[in-house]
Amino acid sequence: SIHPILRVEPMVDRLIGEGATATEIVDAVQAAMENVVSRGWVGFKTILAYRTGLAVDPNATPAQAEASLQSDAPVRRRGKACRDLVLRIALATAADLNRPFQIHTGIGDSEIRLAESNPLLLEELLRSPEGSAGPIVLIHGSYPWTDELAYLTATKPNVWADLSLCNIFSPMATAQNMLRLLDLAPVPRILMATDGFQEPEVYWFAAGILREAWRQARSTLAAAGARPGWLDDAERRIFGENTRALYGL
Repeated sequence: SIHPILRVEPMVDRLIGEGATATEIVDAVQAAMENVVSRGWVGFKTILAYRTGLAVDPNATPAQAEASLQSDAPVRRRGKACRDLVLRIALATAADLNRPFQIHTGIGDSEIRLAESNPLLLEELLRSPEGSAGPIVLIHGSYPWTDELAYLTATKPNVWADLSLCNIFSPMATAQNMLRLLDLAPVPRILMATDGFQEPEVYWFAAGILREAWRQARSTLAAAGARPGWLDDAERRIFGENTRALYGL
């Protein structure tokens, strides 16, 4: 089954390119979010890490947002304060709509500025009323900052950890990354995913890597004293139950 989510940036990029004001952009994003939820979409996503980075200022004002649009920078790098404001308002809207919000963290393709995708850059936003209001999913294992992801998931009750994509690009490290999450983050807020794309074989490969990584991680945890019942419960949760509960599937 397919359950769509709304990605925010394509709309923001288009509106910035068309010369929209900050208020018009915020209003359009909110309206789009409400519209897709009315049609059964299950969540939202930002790839702000690919644009102006995750060092979001939760106190960005509408005036600052408007001023940030008056730049000759490329559209994808334009309007940091506007994009910060959009994300803050979008998180509040998602909470009101009772839908989770995915945030791209860590590894990506050649367009990303990796230093700007460290999940710890989100700490101020996560401390804000909007950033703590509803479920936030930090996706892709935040690789290479998996320990930082585990810490945020352990200390922020509205944060979920998604292990995906890095299993495609760095398959040999997947078992260790899985153990890092299981060692610190609460099991009910750990999700496994593929982020496969284009060819179906990529989904197959990524899923296989996750299963093999779990076999290795389970063996290590068992040797450390984890009980079979706990391991069985963790497997059910991270490979399906947590995702279905979070997205209401």
